[in-house]
Amino acid sequence: MDRIRDSGSPYTVGLEFLDDMKNDELEVLVRIIIDKGDFSEELTDDADYQKYHPDHQKYTQRIAYEFVAFGNDTFRIFSDWKYYKDVLCDVCDQMNVPFNRSRSIEHIEHNLLEVVLEKAWEEMGDDDKRAMLKSIGKDNMPVSQATSALLIGAFRAGGFASYQIMVTMVNAIAKAFVGRGLTLAMNASLTRALGILSGPIGWALTALWTAWDLAGPAYRVTVPGCIYIAAMRAVYQNEEAKNFIFR
Repeated sequence: MDRIRDSGSPYTVGLEFLDDMKNDELEVLVRIIIDKGDFSEELTDDADYQKYHPDHQKYTQRIAYEFVAFGNDTFRIFSDWKYYKDVLCDVCDQMNVPFNRSRSIEHIEHNLLEVVLEKAWEEMGDDDKRAMLKSIGKDNMPVSQATSALLIGAFRAGGFASYQIMVTMVNAIAKAFVGRGLTLAMNASLTRALGILSGPIGWALTALWTAWDLAGPAYRVTVPGCIYIAAMRAVYQNEEAKNFIFR
């Protein structure tokens, strides 16, 4: 089985994390590739896809390769191949995300997610902003004085507030592409937060990738795909929040 970490393939460097994801989580990325890639996608013609789908864990390398291929020119030679980090940086350039290319993938992904949260805040009405403030423990803050910096600060701080924001984001993307949320670790507090935050964050995400729908299949795939991968990685890395959930 040609998993990413075991394959030694240079084409999928930076996406080894996909090996850790569950089938329902990978399904979202597969749907992004297929639904947004239109006639440009080649995943559904692949032998591994046809053999194993929907057991996506058995062909993560092929999923990773197909995703990165959307960020590359059709006739790009190997020596000029764009890796996941290059594709991520291209997305950040297009979305006016401030970043330093020399920093780690995780750092650049965090910059991308912060811009998404800023745009989500801009999409919210006052009632949604009040609900958001309550969910991150800032319910005494008047909406008129609140800014997206509070939301971004909660994300940067890590812990449970950050975790619930990222879980809401990946669930909003999952619902948009597969029609249902993910089976992530949750407790009552997180379930309530999902009910509050799903609408505003979902609307902001939809507005983001709808803006790229006329830009050709490349950005139609790489914009929602990079946001999803970044948020999913952030969820997996937040061990502090998982301890909170299961204690």
